[in-house]
Amino acid sequence: MSLINTRMQNIRANSNFDKNEYRPSRYGAFDMFMMQTNDPAGIISDELEQKAFRSIGRTIQVPVINFDADISIGSERTITIPHSENTSALVTISFATYAWGFTIIPSQHMNNEISMQKDFEKKFIKYLYTLAGILESSAVASLSANKTQIFNDILTYQNVANVLGATWPQRETLIGDLNVIMGANDYYGQYHLVGNAGVESIIRKLAQHGLYNDQMKYMEYSDKILHFSNTISNASNKYGSGYMVESGNLGVLTRVERESILRSVTGDGHEWDIDTLPLLGIPVGTYYYDEVEDVSTMGAHIADLTRARVEHYGFAVDVAFVTAYNSSPSTLANPILAFDITVESPVVDVTGVTLTKETTTIFEGASETLEAVVAPVNATNQGLTWASSDTTVATVDANGTVTGVGAGTATITATTVDGGETDVCAVTVVPFVSVVDISLSKNATTIVAGADETLTVTFDPLNASNQEVTWESDDTEAATVDEDGVVTAVATGTANITATSVDGSKTDACIVTVTGA
Repeated sequence: MSLINTRMQNIRANSNFDKNEYRPSRYGAFDMFMMQTNDPAGIISDELEQKAFRSIGRTIQVPVINFDADISIGSERTITIPHSENTSALVTISFATYAWGFTIIPSQHMNNEISMQKDFEKKFIKYLYTLAGILESSAVASLSANKTQIFNDILTYQNVANVLGATWPQRETLIGDLNVIMGANDYYGQYHLVGNAGVESIIRKLAQHGLYNDQMKYMEYSDKILHFSNTISNASNKYGSGYMVESGNLGVLTRVERESILRSVTGDGHEWDIDTLPLLGIPVGTYYYDEVEDVSTMGAHIADLTRARVEHYGFAVDVAFVTAYNSSPSTLANPILAFDITVESPVVDVTGVTLTKETTTIFEGASETLEAVVAPVNATNQGLTWASSDTTVATVDANGTVTGVGAGTATITATTVDGGETDVCAVTVVPFVSVVDISLSKNATTIVAGADETLTVTFDPLNASNQEVTWESDDTEAATVDEDGVVTAVATGTANITATSVDGSKTDACIVTVTGA
């Protein structure tokens, strides 16, 4: 290559351009477990932590004493004192294993602007951040699985599937009231609160109410140890979600493989050790060895490395998230309280209202309910008011039920509470003419079996308002009759077919004789 060609090569310079390729998130739930692990009054003792760390290959169990619900206090002094034995259980600690690793090829960094150390750090960090996200998800899952099922007092909030729910107007009072609700469950200690971005937003709004502003909201949140997580998700229509936990009721246990504890070294260069993971602060077992490999197919830049030294770096740790034991979660409150806040519902203005009828006719004393459709269908305020133009003709109640009062015509108007949109229905009220008598078209008839005949009814007076009748056969084995007066001959015999007016119960009958075919 000529000097000119060399000078014209692309100019390269090291920088921090790739700084955002791997970014840490917020691991508030995991952080809360870690903080409570070290609580002197917490559930993790030095003995448990040490034995758990060396327990790989074995099951570790913790003896506990169950709550006794059958306790009573007497009112008399007795000669004998009864037994009151405790019952116990063994709680098994469940670990999950997390293992990963990568390789470094030292010789590929010759004539390479990316140093071996930078290559190592980027590989290490991408796995570290991935592990942190997995552990955060496990911590959140543990909180959800162990949230209290008991609320002795929820104040003005709602309990939906063991989650304390606050409406949007309650968002600023909820954070402070969590203390009261936890106290009602007999948990009074230092509180930890972990929430997602929605909870953080609410707390920041509370902080804006400072000493010299309209209200002092500092006490709503200042007595809590705050943690924030990007892993806690919101259910549908929720603005923020989180957990409140009394201090000392969570913990993290870890363990590593035996060779790491022994810090073993083999004759051919395999090494085990223990280190502490940055960011997470938990121990990790390490495993290292090197060997010669053909890496020429891994890229054109190392096509010549048919026998290269390759360093192998392995990491592994078992992790258990533990919560305080509860012998009866369905009757005993847990120190973990789940909560959420519903989003503010947007106001949808009313644009119109339509009655399903433009006109209708009813009798004096009768009623009919008008139906109204508010537009749009998702309008926030669906309220209506109803009015009659002439209450001597027809009245209307708050539900749109119109009652005929006297003969004439009245306009019924529906008006939307939001916007004052209107629609009308013209109601005609007619006098009710009672049935005096009815008569059938026949009082006797003969029908061949299998045939049918229709009877008709004449009302007296002819303009009777209600001309409905019911039909009945006194012998359905001979003849039947339907709601329209159609008589069907079934078998030889005689049946009385009776029509009864709905108004006044006036009757008339027809004797039906059925003959053979």
